[in-house]
Amino acid sequence: MTHVKFEKQIQATRILSPITGFTPQIQVVERRKDPLINRWCRINVERANRPKSKAGDSTVPQLVESTAKNCPFCPKHIQTSTPKFPSDLLPEGRLQVGEAVVVPNLFAFAQHHAVVVLTKNHFLPLDEFYPELILNGLKASLKYLEAVRASNLRVRYASINWNNLPTAAASMLHPHLQIIADEAPTLYSSESIVSSERYYEENGVSYWLDLVEAERELGERYIAGFGESSWLSSFCGMGNNEILGVLNASNLFELSESQLSDYSEGLSMMLKGYHIMGIQAFNLSLYSGPLDVNTPGFSVHSRMISRPDVKSTYTADTGFMERLHDEIVVETMPEEVTKNMRAAISEQHAGKS
Repeated sequence: MTHVKFEKQIQATRILSPITGFTPQIQVVERRKDPLINRWCRINVERANRPKSKAGDSTVPQLVESTAKNCPFCPKHIQTSTPKFPSDLLPEGRLQVGEAVVVPNLFAFAQHHAVVVLTKNHFLPLDEFYPELILNGLKASLKYLEAVRASNLRVRYASINWNNLPTAAASMLHPHLQIIADEAPTLYSSESIVSSERYYEENGVSYWLDLVEAERELGERYIAGFGESSWLSSFCGMGNNEILGVLNASNLFELSESQLSDYSEGLSMMLKGYHIMGIQAFNLSLYSGPLDVNTPGFSVHSRMISRPDVKSTYTADTGFMERLHDEIVVETMPEEVTKNMRAAISEQHAGKS
């Protein structure tokens, strides 16, 4: 018997909808609580039917064509158009495993922030991310993190992340991962680590393994297992179509070769599923416990959510950090905002005098 509790509240709202000729319509809203951390989501499946402008698939080929010529991640440009790591971190400047190439992020928002160019192809539909491509990307990520740890043992927290397509806040179309490593965890990582430890202390079992077992028994959200990786839809998601992948290891460095392979196979299949569902864009984060210790009750896991279809007039400004780590990346300095606003106010006053 598991200790996981699935808590939800059912609410109903009644309207006279123009869609149904102003006849009474009842919509059901579910508030669901995350079984581990104090976070709620709201679900109303009717929202999927609300009117929206949609360009469908038509803009993807145009986007591929318009961005291919000057893409810094493509093979003909990557050596000259991407930065290198300092020699005291990586003497060779960059790192490669198979097709995966690790380079520094040109505009970092973490103490250590790298990009993993996954493939030589400028664009891949989601059903062509084969396990080997993903596996090489993960191996390259771990090699980079090993180099980071060797240079600074205070860096204990890391995640591997993926924004796919501009509507998921990818500034580059070319498929790539992002690795962030810091001395402090992100908000979501901190909450999930602390809550996992508390669950383990209270129940004597891992929340994550308990969750997988509970979902397997219920059969409502458990999708499949691929070797040592388990895949399920989230009871309380952080976004639409959320898929949760769970591994039995407390940090990224504990993952075995077989676990990495199993996770890569599972993720490849989940991306194929997204493709069949008509999903183009997504955010993904693969979370780790502290890299230097075993954290009882915590499991390496990933969350993946779908984002809107590619449209000619839409680019998202929230990516994996905002959506999956609960931390905001800001591009404006508050003090500069104050300076500009004061100048604007002064200009307005001067115009009235």
